[in-house]
Amino acid sequence: FLVSEMEELKQKIPDGDATATRQMSSRSLATKKLIDETRDAFITANEKLLHEAEVSLQYFESHYEKIATLLQASSDENAKQREAWLEEMNAQLGQVQSTLEHLLKGPAHKAEAKIKDQKNDKQKKKKQSSVQKLLTRVFFGIVMVGGFMGIIAAGHVYVCMTVAFLQILTFRELANVRYKTYKARFVPMFRTIQWCWFFTAMFYVYSDIFEFHEIISFALYASMFCITVLSFKKGFYRYQMKQLAWTFITVFLIVFQLKYATENIKAGLFWFLLPASLVICNDSMAYFAGKAFGRKLIHATFLKLSPNKTWEGFLGAFLLTVIF
Repeated sequence: FLVSEMEELKQKIPDGDATATRQMSSRSLATKKLIDETRDAFITANEKLLHEAEVSLQYFESHYEKIATLLQASSDENAKQREAWLEEMNAQLGQVQSTLEHLLKGPAHKAEAKIKDQKNDKQKKKKQSSVQKLLTRVFFGIVMVGGFMGIIAAGHVYVCMTVAFLQILTFRELANVRYKTYKARFVPMFRTIQWCWFFTAMFYVYSDIFEFHEIISFALYASMFCITVLSFKKGFYRYQMKQLAWTFITVFLIVFQLKYATENIKAGLFWFLLPASLVICNDSMAYFAGKAFGRKLIHATFLKLSPNKTWEGFLGAFLLTVIF
């Protein structure tokens, strides 16, 4: 803490003000010396306190054994001796209790009590948060299912539009994974080229209703290829090639794979609704099964990449999805 304070003060002091720097350093060193002396004194006092507590305990044990021995031989002299030792024990106990009361009134005990209160508050908030999260998930789950069924009821065209919209959102999400702002600003039209490749692929997939869609798609591909090569900038070749590869992989995963979702929609909404419902069911049941039985039956880690996942959630979701 003192080192950080000194660095901060040095930044505030002008470069030529050597006197102020020396004064600041001397004050900091004096403060540190005082802190070290206080700490040493506290350690010494604490060691003495522990030693005295051990001495008091030995004193009590010794007197207890003596009194227990004298109790076997009852006499007036022994009774007086027992009373004297018992009085000494009570006097020592009073001193120990008085010291303990002073310590309990000190700032250290108050700080410990405050920390305990904070931990209890955190546990209460955590329980409330868990219930609130569950209610939030249930509410938005009902809203999303209702919206999903509304889109299904609207017909094939609206379902295809929804799939296309989700493709755009997914591409945006995955494109941002490897996006580096400090490098991208030196590369001309970096984001524009990424999105142009995406929409070229989207046009190829969804434009099969047009007569010359293959020729137009090839023209778009050739144009984008030329634009991409011309956008290469010296010093950033490696970064641009990595981004280009990532863009193509993302496009293959999102655009060409979901082309068959569109084919399923054309064949009948049931063939789109069934797999989508299975995914929703599996995800929801994994959450509820994990919350109800997570790490109660199987304590082994399910997946290090996602430590909150449990075997109970996985198996429960599998069984309930098969039943569904």
